[in-house]
Amino acid sequence: MEPMRPQLEALAKAGLLSTTTAQKAELGKLAGYTSYSVSSTKTAAFRTGDEDFPGGTGLCFAKRKITKIESFTEPADLMGPKVSRVTYDYTLDDVAPWAKDAGIEAAFPEIKSILAQSNNQQTDGMVLTSTGWKQERDVQ
Repeated sequence: MEPMRPQLEALAKAGLLSTTTAQKAELGKLAGYTSYSVSSTKTAAFRTGDEDFPGGTGLCFAKRKITKIESFTEPADLMGPKVSRVTYDYTLDDVAPWAKDAGIEAAFPEIKSILAQSNNQQTDGMVLTSTGWKQERDVQ
């Protein structure tokens, strides 16, 4: 986790992670280490997914507000469920205050870059569920 330490420290300073320090014996010497866990008040900021940070989680720092559907494929059956590919324009809404923190911006330049964009477009695979259309990654 050493390469991720700047990101972990930024998240801890922003209050998203809690830290615990302890010592353990390594090669006959006591070595200090820091353990990180999701702060009990900030669990909504972390989302299970296939992202790289940490251990397959993703940081949720805003909500997408769809402003326009550009195109979509005709819904088709794919071994049971109906699927479609949708290209849409969106803006970011409900941006978490911590996402604009200078420490977070330095540790996660991609967040700063995403927040700076005004014209956002995405293409996603969608699956029709009993509760409506959902992004493929959100269907289990």
